[in-house]
Amino acid sequence: MLVKEYNFENKARWNVGWNLIESLVDNMENGTFSEIPKQNILIGEVRKAGWDEKITVGDNCKHFIDGILEGVGICVYFGHAQAAFQKLLPLQSFYEDNVIDECYFITQSSETAELRNLLVNPNAKPGTNGNRITFDNLVSGMDHYHRFITVPMTIIGLEINIKNIRDNA
Repeated sequence: MLVKEYNFENKARWNVGWNLIESLVDNMENGTFSEIPKQNILIGEVRKAGWDEKITVGDNCKHFIDGILEGVGICVYFGHAQAAFQKLLPLQSFYEDNVIDECYFITQSSETAELRNLLVNPNAKPGTNGNRITFDNLVSGMDHYHRFITVPMTIIGLEINIKNIRDNA
C-alpha cells in the first residue's frame, strides 16, 4: 500500500476511518482473485464497512464521491488518468460545505495499472498502463493542486501482485 497525505497540518486523521481503510486495502492486496479487482469490488467493500451510497454535489451536477462515514469522504477510482482529477472537485466542495472533514482517494499503483492493462490487453506494450490513473500521477498532480484543493486528503495506491490472480498464478 502506497500512502501520501495532504493538508493535515492542523488536523489529526480520524483513526477509526484509517483502520477501516487500511484493513480493506490489505484484504484487496493480499486476497486471491480470478482477475484484478475492479473499483466496484472495492466500493462494495467500502459500503460494507459503513460508508454510505454515492453522494452527488448538487441537484444539477453529476459529480459525486463514493460515500461519507462520520465526516470522512471516500473516492475510489482506477479509470482514465485525466478524469481522476475531476474527482477532486466534489471532495473539495463537500469540505467547503462542511459536509466532510477529511477524505480518502484510493487508486492503484503504477505496477497494478500496468498489470491491469496487460491482462485486459495482452498485446499491450510492456510498461504501459492504458492511460489509467496511478498513485504516482495523482501525487504528482496534488503536489501542485494542494494549494487550492485544501481538503485533508490521504491518497492510497493499491498494489496487487500477479501471484494473487488465480488464472495467472
